[in-house]
Order: sequence, then C-alpha cells, then structure tokens
Amino acid sequence: MADSAVKKLARLRGEREVLDAREAELRREAAGEIGAALLQVGADAIEPAKLAKIVRQVVKLGEDEALKRLERVA
Repeated sequence: MADSAVKKLARLRGEREVLDAREAELRREAAGEIGAALLQVGADAIEPAKLAKIVRQVVKLGEDEALKRLERVA
C-alpha cells in the first residue's frame, strides 16, 4: 500500500528541517568566507551599517554595473 498523504507530508517536513539546518551551516561558512575577504581588502575601516548599505546597492545594481559606475568616479 502506498504512503498516505499525511505520511508524505510528515516526511517532507523532516526533509525540510534537515535542509534548513544545512542552509544555516552553509550560511555560517559563507559569512566567514565573505568576512575574510572584506577584512583582506580593508573593509573593516567602513562602518558596518554603511558597508551593508554599499553591498545592498551593489546587489541591487548588479556587480558589473556597480563596478562601471565606481570606475567612472575613481
């Protein structure tokens, strides 16, 4: 007999919990990598709130467009 929808839903919830835990772990690892890259280029001299604002704008514009605009001003 095939699994009922209730059992399938319960299994799916379990799988989602495993994926959520894995995502949290990978986010921590990514944060470490990103933090190291920022420190390497001297971003620790920028206030965290301003750095977050800068990164939000870069994400919004796209990396290539942001670089083009910055190169025009530099």
